[in-house]
Amino acid sequence: MSSDISSGRYKCIGYRIGDTYCLSPSLAVNAITQVPVSPTQVPGTKPWLLGATKLDGDIIPFVNIARFLSIPQTMSRAEHSNPVALIVRGGADVGDVGVIVDQVVGFIPSGNLTDAPNANLKIPPGLGACLVGVVTGDARTWAVIDIQALIADPKMQTIDLT
Repeated sequence: MSSDISSGRYKCIGYRIGDTYCLSPSLAVNAITQVPVSPTQVPGTKPWLLGATKLDGDIIPFVNIARFLSIPQTMSRAEHSNPVALIVRGGADVGDVGVIVDQVVGFIPSGNLTDAPNANLKIPPGLGACLVGVVTGDARTWAVIDIQALIADPKMQTIDLT
């Protein structure tokens, strides 16, 4: 890890997709929010697009990332009835996207993390393209995910059924 990261200067958001614990830089995320109870359905879209809603003046699509990546969800009953999304900064070409995750673990200072290149972490195939590295910290092994690259995936930009 670079000295800036190992100093603990950066914070990461810890979350879970299926059975995989993931970390992404907190700077990539605008907010963490409950998924709206009834987002506006967008007819003719793929099943992983839950809908869209207005949030702070912007229209935000909400994507069930586990379904998009074909990863079995492992939410508890309470988590399933009240899902949480990371509002990921997508830039001018993509826009912000609400990424629905199975669990938000919390903020983890980068100083608590250690590189673990040889860790035996099973990464679901859909996450592999966005995998930046593997680290350990806070009694877990984490997949470091470039979540902005994940939402910029061309497959995610094609939301219609055709």
